[in-house]
Amino acid sequence: MDHQTFNIPESSLSELLNYFDEIQCSTQTVQDELASDLASEKALDKFDEISLVVAALQIENTKLWSKLDKLYGEVDTLRSENNKLRDEVKSQWEALNNAFELSSPAVPIKKIIGHRGIDVTGETTYKETTASDLEGAIQLGISYTVQEASRMDQREVLIQDFEVMESVYFPRKGSKWTPPHHYKDFHFKIYAPFGFFYFREKFGIPPDDYEVSLCSKALLEQSNSGASGSLFCLSSDDKFIIKTVQRKEAEFLQRMLPGYYNTLLRNRHTLLPKFYGLYCVHIGSKYIRIVVMNNLLPTTVPIHLKYDLKGSTYRRQASREECTKPLPTYKDLDFLRDLPDGILLEAGHYDVLRNTIHEDCLLLQSFRIMDYSLLVAIHKIQQGTEESPPLVSDYSNGVIPATTCKGEKMWVFAGIIDILQSYRLLKKLEHSWKAIFQDADTVSVHRPGFYADRFEKFLWEKVFTRRIPLKSSLSKSSRVGYHHDPWRVPSMRSNINSRPSYINHTSRSSILKNSPSYQASKTITAPGHSSASLNFID
Repeated sequence: MDHQTFNIPESSLSELLNYFDEIQCSTQTVQDELASDLASEKALDKFDEISLVVAALQIENTKLWSKLDKLYGEVDTLRSENNKLRDEVKSQWEALNNAFELSSPAVPIKKIIGHRGIDVTGETTYKETTASDLEGAIQLGISYTVQEASRMDQREVLIQDFEVMESVYFPRKGSKWTPPHHYKDFHFKIYAPFGFFYFREKFGIPPDDYEVSLCSKALLEQSNSGASGSLFCLSSDDKFIIKTVQRKEAEFLQRMLPGYYNTLLRNRHTLLPKFYGLYCVHIGSKYIRIVVMNNLLPTTVPIHLKYDLKGSTYRRQASREECTKPLPTYKDLDFLRDLPDGILLEAGHYDVLRNTIHEDCLLLQSFRIMDYSLLVAIHKIQQGTEESPPLVSDYSNGVIPATTCKGEKMWVFAGIIDILQSYRLLKKLEHSWKAIFQDADTVSVHRPGFYADRFEKFLWEKVFTRRIPLKSSLSKSSRVGYHHDPWRVPSMRSNINSRPSYINHTSRSSILKNSPSYQASKTITAPGHSSASLNFID
């Protein structure tokens, strides 16, 4: 409403009220003087004058009341206009909300875990990038990387090869590496391209097979990715897993690669994950780092039970939400409840597995790694049937035959996972904080040496049990000192001629100092040896 529509007097409301008070005071004064002068002789002389003054005051009083009535009328008009405007705004807001509800999607936005979430279309996103765009960028970058690496000259790997990081920009106009139109422009960074190429060759993975496995068909996104907030994808041939990692984890992996692979090539039976590539996709302002590693659990074999074991008992139990999943990942307390007598292994399988895990723990301890887990997946064999060993990938850790205390047969898949957590300041603070409310020895986060000891103790006292055969049934394969390959895998493993050493009478400290992993870690940090070649065992 325009201000010119109001008939505002020259004087403000406060001034009018003050003027009105003065008139009333003057009237009261005149009346008081009149009352006092009535008894005097001059009362009759002043009566006419007083009557004129009172009449003038009454006229002014009437004018003031009319002005006040006009002002109150203007106030009422403003109030009514304000109510009309408020009703109009309210009706328009309600109409806008109704229109938004009708046009909103039917798929709700799910809870975001870390950088992983579900957008309004129901598609998985990671750092605001859709999974389809990310997978396309990964396949395009890996395809380019493999073909470029295959042109490299064959030579020995040097320490500085692990410090190299190359970057390529997509799209390249007029090139076959130009991505499809619906992909965003991105940079693809490759960590240690020659180092990873060398190790893939040593593990029997030709470049063509690596490219076909990861780039020939669409990647399979894994819905049960856990609570870490990482994104998991599986290659179409079931051989490789692609996982997103954080910047600190990628940098830590790059630093430990020389000593890590030096030890892995000496111990081909290791249960540690095998990393075959480390990359970074730079889309917009987001950096998405990924690793390519072996697939531990084949999708062709039905898994009936799955456990994530750390050797800790503090809050190590699957949540209610996890238990509602088709294949939940149970934890340490769940294992003690489900299999109180553990998993029974033949003597030869037990001995090789125990020595293999011991060597793996020594390597992890030398790099001050903790908070890792043993992933145990169980495939139950139906009673009265004989199943041959499952056909697994040539690059997985294989399968171990086992039984329960009741004689139920099973195939066990086992592997150590989540090994990129070093005992840094943040983990030390986490351990100190949890130790305030709980026994410090039972929490999962602990110093590497104690963590490794507790981890092994839990496995050999609670999880795996050595089956002692009857004397009448002793055979060559069960006699003391005879160890055969517990992992029955395809013929591609037949060229593996190294076995883990069996150490029975050596202290843990001397084992650690003499272990290949400890020597490898010293080689990494030794000054003046950055250009020394690594003597890998083929």
